[in-house]
Order: sequence, then structure tokens, then C-alpha cells
Amino acid sequence: MYIRSFLLIALVAISIGCASSSKQVPQGMGDAGFSRLKNIASFEALPKGTMVIQTKDEWKKIFSTNSQSYKQKIDFDKSMVICISWGISFSGCYDEVETIERVEIRADEIEIVLGPLPDLGPCEMVVYPTELVVIEKSKLPVRFSGPVPR
Repeated sequence: MYIRSFLLIALVAISIGCASSSKQVPQGMGDAGFSRLKNIASFEALPKGTMVIQTKDEWKKIFSTNSQSYKQKIDFDKSMVICISWGISFSGCYDEVETIERVEIRADEIEIVLGPLPDLGPCEMVVYPTELVVIEKSKLPVRFSGPVPR
């Protein structure tokens, strides 16, 4: 009796799983994964705003004075870097922030959805809150939404 009930429940679960799997987002569209670059020295040379870095030459040009950033291993044949710089802040402890909530790939664009700048900590020092993430390389235009630094 218990085995039949178990098998019936298992069959129902499998059929529900198969039905829901048919509603998958087409490959290459929807929420995209990204990885954050960590432990990078101060970004004081970066202007406030957003950047999409597509090549190793662009990376070297932007980070030529920052030896720690320059050493990052990024495969620009397969990846690109999204950079959000919040400019100078006169009070805080942290340069590295996490403001990207999600990355969405659509048929005509990539949307980077930002949340608010988090608390930078109780320290009284100059910081340059910046976030760098690596996403899969694409020729689609990149659009930033949410509280974008300008």
C-alpha cells in the first residue's frame, strides 16, 4: 500500500516537473550569471559612472596605474567586465561594493539592474566605491537601470 502511494506521488511529481520544464527561457536569454572581481586596490582614477570593458587593451588603459587590478586574469575572448563607479565618498571604510542586483539578457540588450549604494561603514576616510563584475561576452548593447551613478 505504501509503495503504491509513494509511486503515485513520484509519478505526479515527475509529471509536474516535466510540465514546468517546458516553460524554460530560451538559451542565452533571461537572468545571466556574473562573478564579482574582489580584492582590487583603490579606484581613485575612475570617473563616476558606468563602463563596459570589452578588451584587454581597454582594461590596461583604464587600470594601467593600478598594478593589483592589472594582474586580474580575465579572458576577454569569452568575457567582458561591467564597472560601476560611484565616485569619491568622504566617509566610509570600503571601496568594494555590491550594487548589482541582477543581469538580464534580452533579444536586443543586456540590462544591468542596480540597487542603492550600500552603507560604506563607520570609518572617516576617503573611499571610491566601485563594483566590477565579469559576464559572458556579447555584442548586445548594455543598459543600466536603477539608481545609476551619474
